[in-house]
Amino acid sequence: MQAQRPDGNAPASEPWRDTLEHVVRLARPPADVYALVTNPSRWHEWHPNTRDVDAAADHSLGVGEAVIERIRVGPFRGAVTWKVTAAESGQRWVLYGDAGRGFESELEYTLQPDGQGTLFRRQVRLRWPWWFVFGGAATRTMAKDATAALANLQRVLVGPSKAGS
Repeated sequence: MQAQRPDGNAPASEPWRDTLEHVVRLARPPADVYALVTNPSRWHEWHPNTRDVDAAADHSLGVGEAVIERIRVGPFRGAVTWKVTAAESGQRWVLYGDAGRGFESELEYTLQPDGQGTLFRRQVRLRWPWWFVFGGAATRTMAKDATAALANLQRVLVGPSKAGS
């Protein structure tokens, strides 16, 4: 899928190379989950790849707002500029990420009420340049880290003593 970039530039010449999707039931209502996952200043609490973000990003970001996240994925370190391209409070949040040199991603969170909690879906589409030979390894590392992130998210939302129940 070739989508228009948030900055209005033409679609990238490289296709999305991989898609990661994880779904988890969280023991909190969608509004609580949305408030946490859309606030970049809290990402380090639950996502193992986040090292830090811009200090000004201490709220739930809306459409058009951007944040720079400093990350580590396996041995790779860098910064991603994320821009919110869609936001439906408590339901859906989409970010376009640009790490420079042809490394791009699109991150989408969807939230659905599920009894007393939330069915949370996290999908990441990844693009890297043709010359990047470590794409498969990076994708596997990100998939493992995403699984850990969702377990961490549950602990942050409900507390460590209730996360396993």
